[in-house]
Amino acid sequence: TFTSFENGRLMKFRVLSAADKTCQIGGGFSIDEAVEEIANAVDRNSTGVVKIPETARGFTVTKIGNYAFGLCQLLTGVEIPSTVTEIDRSAFTSCTSLATLDIPSSVTTIGGYAFNGCLSLQSVFIPASVVSIGNGIFANNNLGSISVASGNPVFDSRNGCNAIMETATNTLRSACKNTVISEETESLGVASFFGCNGLMHIRIPARVAEVDSFGLFGNCNDLETIEVDEDNTCYDSRGGCNAVIESATNKLVSSCNSTIVPTTVTSIDNYAFYSLTQIKKITIPASVTSIGIGAISWCDQLEAIVACAEQPAAATENSFWGVDKERVTLYVPIGAKARYEQAEGWKDFYHIEEGLEAGINKHELDNGVDSMYYDLQGRRVPSGSKGLLLRQ
Repeated sequence: TFTSFENGRLMKFRVLSAADKTCQIGGGFSIDEAVEEIANAVDRNSTGVVKIPETARGFTVTKIGNYAFGLCQLLTGVEIPSTVTEIDRSAFTSCTSLATLDIPSSVTTIGGYAFNGCLSLQSVFIPASVVSIGNGIFANNNLGSISVASGNPVFDSRNGCNAIMETATNTLRSACKNTVISEETESLGVASFFGCNGLMHIRIPARVAEVDSFGLFGNCNDLETIEVDEDNTCYDSRGGCNAVIESATNKLVSSCNSTIVPTTVTSIDNYAFYSLTQIKKITIPASVTSIGIGAISWCDQLEAIVACAEQPAAATENSFWGVDKERVTLYVPIGAKARYEQAEGWKDFYHIEEGLEAGINKHELDNGVDSMYYDLQGRRVPSGSKGLLLRQ
């Protein structure tokens, strides 16, 4: 590695090939290493627009390294020279003030989460040269527009969908708040909608046959409704549940802050409720017999889980990853506390209380929508029905 004073700033570089005289700006460390050991290209307190040089000490700059500008929250813009062919993973992560971005036509590869948390970006254009992108390249964004050059051989933004589509597989790879999923779409990729601020409604067309549950709608704090086309043979959103359910297996695959788990669901997929930071209560009906890894995880405002089954659903120690088990109360049926106290995953909750109605009454959500009522088996019933009811 070496430093060089370029364009008015002290910058850090790493030699890629001594023979070819190429280097990268910043980065160069494993993603598994501690954050403080990561080499930022410039000081994290740098402001304004940074201009990346074409060369530094005789080496051509061909790559922007991983985390090269990570957490440089005061940078407002970046000028990338035409010598750069690769933008590595998380290169600009959490550059919250970065408002302008011009990806040159020399760039062929953009790594995963490269622009994660660039909240000031409003639009982005992917040139025809980009033929490889990682997952979640625009995760946690305020983007209103995503477009791909018409001559790109691998990706497109067909019909003004405001998304990056993988042409050959009809897979949606990255989205924004104004994304409309094209009718030709067959797959929704990893973290494709993660953190799309301002996204309020999404409709999943009939041809979608594959949904990756990891972070699909995580951190979409404005998302209110999820609707699956009624002609879709693989997935559904039965009963207006605002979730994606795999029809053949009755597995809940993905959710949002307003999801109600239907009583026909038998399992909750890995990361189905991942990073839903506004949800306060999750009611798991008695029909659910298994809960996947990270199924309910990093839900920061979660106050209560109401588990309606007499026998705890099969879970792992990682099913509730990131949930504050000292704060969140687990409500279970009367007489079932001892079983939950011994069950894997469930036993880690500090506060397990018997009585499902208590969980509902203590943690009602005042969200401006009509209340919904359920019996103790988790089945939705009309208001005014006889017997003990749970109010949502």
